[in-house]
Formats: sequence, structure tokens, C-alpha cells
Amino acid sequence: MMDLSGKVTKLDEHPFQFGDTSDLYRGTLDGTGSVVVKVLRGVSSIPRERELVMQRVTELLEMWSKVQDKYAHRNLCTFYGYVEGWGQLRSPVIPYFKNGNAIKYVKDHPEANHTALLIDIAAGLQWLHAHSIVHGNLKGSNVLVRDDGVACLSDIQLSSVTSTTQFTTAGIAGGARHIAPEIMNPSDDDEEEEDDTAKHTQESDIYSFAMTALEVLTGQPPFSSTKLDSVVISKVVKGIRPERPEVLQSNDVLWKLLQRCWDQDPRVRPSMTEVVNTLSPAHGGIMAYVAPLRERFRKSLALVVGHLRKGFLWIFPRRRRD
Repeated sequence: MMDLSGKVTKLDEHPFQFGDTSDLYRGTLDGTGSVVVKVLRGVSSIPRERELVMQRVTELLEMWSKVQDKYAHRNLCTFYGYVEGWGQLRSPVIPYFKNGNAIKYVKDHPEANHTALLIDIAAGLQWLHAHSIVHGNLKGSNVLVRDDGVACLSDIQLSSVTSTTQFTTAGIAGGARHIAPEIMNPSDDDEEEEDDTAKHTQESDIYSFAMTALEVLTGQPPFSSTKLDSVVISKVVKGIRPERPEVLQSNDVLWKLLQRCWDQDPRVRPSMTEVVNTLSPAHGGIMAYVAPLRERFRKSLALVVGHLRKGFLWIFPRRRRD
């Protein structure tokens, strides 16, 4: 794990963006270019809790470093290291992408290939699960889009480190629209003697993927018509899910996939490998379904243009040359 203290220059005095658990500052890293420094918040005033959070942050950054060194993947965000002194905790350093996160990207680029973004997200999550790593913090704001348009996952397990309580954490309050019901309302069998918070699992990641996919496709957070997170939590625990959006009215394949991913029972949710296979054109997935529609649209458009051209020539015939 690389200590970059003294090697990162802060570009602005104030953050350019505020996240659920951190303030984001732009900087430059010697020999690398523009970077983002995530200054973590949520440090308790109680000494014992503060020490616990500092320990958790150190463990988290060590895990990020291990992922970077051993399990690097095109759909996982690069982790450069950390800096000291920017906040009360060690601050991770990641690349700066002008496209921002996936939600900003689809709003700024309505012509973007949304399904390709979903495949990127699914592939990154599949890679983590293949190496027994749970993301635990998946949502649209934690999916960054590189300058080449490829989506990559960031902030792996970050929401779990900034508090020792449950519903007061940003992990619940800030991510209620993406968190699986078994995390919000753990059963007695899931509770540990010294820790009454449920542990994120691959199955809860798959639930979060479905909500993130819906967010990317619609440009709106899940349950967008419900203002209060507390009401969202109540709905999710009761088994209520978002209504089918207009953008998915004619896409039964993708809608059924999302429904399976956010099933109330974690045991029946598909694996991320199955999700990737369903989406991937190589396996006859949703892209294979979309491609013929695009080709049909292209041919129909060419036919319409041809008819318009003939009509134009009939109304305004070319003059014969003498």
C-alpha cells in the first residue's frame, strides 16, 4: 500500500463533490496526472470508536491495494494509494475521470449505450465475486466512467468503515435505495453476538446490481417517487419493488432479469456469472436481442428516406438537359 503523502498537490481549496461518506478533492499526482482524493468523514468523537474506524480504514485500504496488485480488472477503478493529513483519516487516491459517475454520464450523454454500461458493471462485480470479494457498496454514484466510456467500480466496502452503528451509518441512510432487505432487517440467525449489523454478501451485491441497473437505465434513483429513505426501507423490507419504467416496457428479458436479481429471497437470485451471460452478446443475451432491433430500425429508416426522396423527385422533377 503506497503512501503518497507529499506527492499529491491539491488543486482547489474546497471539494468539487460531496459523497455519502467522503468529500472529493481534485489533485495532481507526480508522474500520473489528475487524481481524486477522497477525504473520509464520519469519525466519532469517542476515542474507542475513533480507533476502530481508523483500524477499519487501514484494513480497507490494504484490501484495495491487494485487489489492485492481484486482481486488477478493466471494470475496477485503479487505486493509487493514500495520503495523510488531508483529513482525520487516511485518504484514498484514485484517478480523476471527467465523465464522473454513471448517473452523471447518462444524463450528460443520453445517446450512451446503457446496456454496455450494465455489462461493464456486471463484469466488474463478477470478477470480484470470482475472487471471493464482496463489493457491499454498489450504486450508480460508485460506478465511474473512464474517458473511453468504460464503466468501473469504485468504493469497494467503503460505507462499512465510517461508523460502528447500524441505521445511523451512511451505509444504510445514504444507500437505502440500493441495499438488500436482508441487510436492512437481518434475521436472528444472521446476527453476531458482538455485532448486530448484517454482513453484505454476494447475494446482496446482486440485489444492489439490479437497483443500480435500474438507476443507469432511467437516470433516476430507485423508488424515485418516494422522497424519504425511511419509507423506502419499509417498502423494501415488505417486499415492494420499483414499478416497471417506460424504458423497459418493451424489454421483457432485461426486466425479468432485474426482478430475479432483487428477489426477496437471496437464495434464488442469479449469480453474477449468469447475469453477465444474460447480458452478453457472446451468449445470446440481451445485446443479441437488441442488435436485430437496431438493424431493423436502420433498414426501416433507409426505406423511409428512399420513399421521401422519390416523393421529392416527383414533386420537383429534375430538368432534362438539352
